[in-house]
Amino acid sequence: MKKRFPTLVYLLILSVSTSTAWAQTSPWTLGLKAGTGWSGRNVEQQTNQEIRDRYRSGFSYAGGLRLGYRLAPSLALRVDAEWQSLCDRRVRALNVLGLTDVDRLGPLIYTTTYDNTFQRLQVPLTVEINPFPQRSPVYVLAGAMPTYFIKAKTHYKLVSSREDDPLASGSLTIPFSIRENEHLRNDLLFIAGVGTSVGKKIALEAVYQFNNPLRYAEQRVGGAFILLPTYTSRAGQGLLVTATYRLFWILGELSINKIQVPGQDRCGN
Repeated sequence: MKKRFPTLVYLLILSVSTSTAWAQTSPWTLGLKAGTGWSGRNVEQQTNQEIRDRYRSGFSYAGGLRLGYRLAPSLALRVDAEWQSLCDRRVRALNVLGLTDVDRLGPLIYTTTYDNTFQRLQVPLTVEINPFPQRSPVYVLAGAMPTYFIKAKTHYKLVSSREDDPLASGSLTIPFSIRENEHLRNDLLFIAGVGTSVGKKIALEAVYQFNNPLRYAEQRVGGAFILLPTYTSRAGQGLLVTATYRLFWILGELSINKIQVPGQDRCGN
């Protein structure tokens, strides 16, 4: 039994090395990815003389898996399975005009701050193109990304220019089950970006997610003919910087030529 044990170990290592060598030459790749960036845009909108909205971007982070297939040295197809957290801020200022001349108490401005947070599942489907694979590891990518929101919430606070304490504050869960929000749960985005390979194991990418503003309604509390209040968020768009670690090369240091059965030379003696 003791004489057979080194041989069994050799066969086990040989099988692992063979699969590793296949992974290094196979067109398939499997990887873990994680990233961070910002969601939303910094813009201002003047609705009318009294109402102005100011949007501010927020922090975003994501993680998931990647499966890729290389068609040629300059062309590859990838599909990712990701979870992403998004957030942004919207500040609405309501300036009550004409009241200052009446009560002489100074301007009356109501300011409401909305901090929106979202969580979604997404499947980026992209094409990777490197026009000069022998000269540079840099490539461009583009594709589509189906998304599915699993959680959304907004925290709000209302203050007045004439009061020290907030007039109202709280949080709202954004309901995707009501009719006004059903179309928001599923979406299809366009994405594009650039990336580069760092050795054989790591890929770094910067991808922009294009999307329209999200306009969602508050929970229905009355009859079907009640006009629900709506809110706007731009968190669905933004830049995500990711790092992908290719799992197929974790055991890439092994080599069949370096394996030797304990107690034997390369000729089996």
